Amino acid sequence: MCETSCRACLESSSELIDMSASYYKDEIPLVDIFVDCTNVFLNEGFLCRLCETRLLDWYEFRLQAQQSESVLNSLKDLEEEFVVEYLEDDEDAKTLEENPMPIREQNTKVCRYCLQFVTEELSVHEQLHITRNEGLECHHCHKKYSSRKRIVEHLKVVHFRNKFDRPRFECEICEKSFSEKSSLRTHQRDIHSDNPRLKKKEICPICGKRTAHLQKHIDSVHRNVICCYCDQCGKGFKSKAALTNHLKYLHLGVREAQCAICMKYYRNSTELDFHIKSVHTTEQKYECLTCGTKFKTEASHRVHVRLHQTDFLFKCDVCDARFKTKHYMLSHMKVHSDVKTFQCTVCSMSFKRSGQLTRHLRKHNGDLFKCELCPKSEFNDKFSLKEHNEQMHLGVRYRCDTCAKIYQNRKHLRQHQKSQNHDVNFFTKIIPTDDCSVEKS
Repeated sequence: MCETSCRACLESSSELIDMSASYYKDEIPLVDIFVDCTNVFLNEGFLCRLCETRLLDWYEFRLQAQQSESVLNSLKDLEEEFVVEYLEDDEDAKTLEENPMPIREQNTKVCRYCLQFVTEELSVHEQLHITRNEGLECHHCHKKYSSRKRIVEHLKVVHFRNKFDRPRFECEICEKSFSEKSSLRTHQRDIHSDNPRLKKKEICPICGKRTAHLQKHIDSVHRNVICCYCDQCGKGFKSKAALTNHLKYLHLGVREAQCAICMKYYRNSTELDFHIKSVHTTEQKYECLTCGTKFKTEASHRVHVRLHQTDFLFKCDVCDARFKTKHYMLSHMKVHSDVKTFQCTVCSMSFKRSGQLTRHLRKHNGDLFKCELCPKSEFNDKFSLKEHNEQMHLGVRYRCDTCAKIYQNRKHLRQHQKSQNHDVNFFTKIIPTDDCSVEKS
């Protein structure tokens, strides 16, 4: 296999990913995902960045669809059992068989304790189960509480309290710290101990990763076995740790990490680090090699680079304009709408998009972008300032790639392309030579 072309689209690229050496969530080799999704059997190969994104999107979509199908099948079985029991006990079963009513049209809900459909108030019915069971039991300390509200408060205060406020247990060898003493003991056993009997980790025969619980690793990572479900929303998870994080962050709304600058709370240290880098840091150390644009975070840089490698796949149904991402297309669609949801608080003018309101507010605040070479020139946004510098100080012109005509500014180019039915997305910025003729209008 040629190492300079993508195995999926056969396009040559300088940035190729070795599928046999790359892993999804540091666990599943990309080559296994490629074989699983395409039924093309291979042991090695290379993917471009675009095909990698498309492959992982399809893989995650399929996992979600499989989980949804499992939940729907379980609900379907419950409905069938309910219909059978209802028909056996009802004296008017024959009448119901002649004029059946869909179960979902009876405003019934499933009880989370007896898994039966109930027509009365669901909270009242579930409270009866809580009372009969002498309260709700905490999965962590096995204490019981009389209502769901009280057990939620117990989980927040006792088990899901801010881990950054807890005492830290530091390893004396590598100085790594842990919030639990048991985590420190496990770390010392697996990393620093020389006794092979204490190192209980085994090597996975599928991916080669060392793990302390081999069978659980194979079931959750390679077989996608769902072992537990959320009793709040019914979503399935492959491990209890994933379920715990789901309950903590989604249903309990726990926020553990606080920004020391703006005092906002975030779910964990990863989200906090991303917030600080993207909001409070001025350093832009990630530069696009294609156009020179700089970014604060690697994630923003990665999204931008992907735009250079993507075609105009999304098309507007109204004006046939094309875009590289669905987000840009949906933002453009607001142009064709009459709804103006963004209103200025100073002069009460309304706008269709938030960016238009932001540029308008700069007029009131006096926070305009000024040209360094001609300070009297002021602009509402960076794009207008950049276009001014290109045209007035760098001599940049716009060439229509369909007919090769050159125009002084982008506005005149667009007028030409629309009048000649040329694609407005195909143009090139150039600095014309003496023998290039520039169209004026």
